[in-house]
Amino acid sequence: MAILFENIYIWIALGAVFLLCAFALYRATANYSVLSTCLVLAVISWGLGVVLVYYVKTDRKEIRHTVQGLADAIAENDLEKVLSYVAEDAVKTRQLAQYHLELATIEWTKVRDFKIVNINYYTAPPTATVSFRGSVSGNAGVSGVLETQFTVVVNFTEVGLVKESDNKWRVTDRCVFDYPGYQSNP
Repeated sequence: MAILFENIYIWIALGAVFLLCAFALYRATANYSVLSTCLVLAVISWGLGVVLVYYVKTDRKEIRHTVQGLADAIAENDLEKVLSYVAEDAVKTRQLAQYHLELATIEWTKVRDFKIVNINYYTAPPTATVSFRGSVSGNAGVSGVLETQFTVVVNFTEVGLVKESDNKWRVTDRCVFDYPGYQSNP
C-alpha cells in the first residue's frame, strides 16, 4: 500500500491505461462521452498521484529525508543542524560528528545507492536500518597553514535509525561502515 504514496510511475501507468482505454473504446463505439470519461479519469489519476506522492508523508520518505538532511547539514558545516538529525542517546555518534566537523571544513556531500533494509514497528520506539554509499569532500587542518584537501567514500552497510517521540527519525549509534583504516561503531 505504501508504494502508492511513494512511486509516481504507478500513477503515470494508471493514467496511460485510461488513455489507451479511451482511444480503444472511442474507436470501437465512436462515443464522445466514453472518450471524455476515460480522459477525465486519466487526468484525475495523474493529479491524485502527484498529490499522494509529493504531499503524503510516509516513514520511508521521512527516513530518506533524515539521511539526506544529515548529509546536507554536514555540507553546510552546521554542527547544531547535524546534531538535530542524531538521536539524543547516540552519544558516540554525537561526539564523532562534533570532532570531525571541528577538524574539517566540508565542501560537498553525496548519498548514493540508498536502501531501506527494514523498518521495525514492533520495537518501542520503532527502529529502521538503512544502507548507502556516502561521499564527502573538504579541507582538513589549520586554515591556510597545514590544510589538506580530501575526498572520502564510505560504504555504510548498516545505519540504525529510531523514531523518537516527536515522530522524527534520527540516527543512532548503530553504524557499521566499510572504510579502510577506520573502525566502525556497531
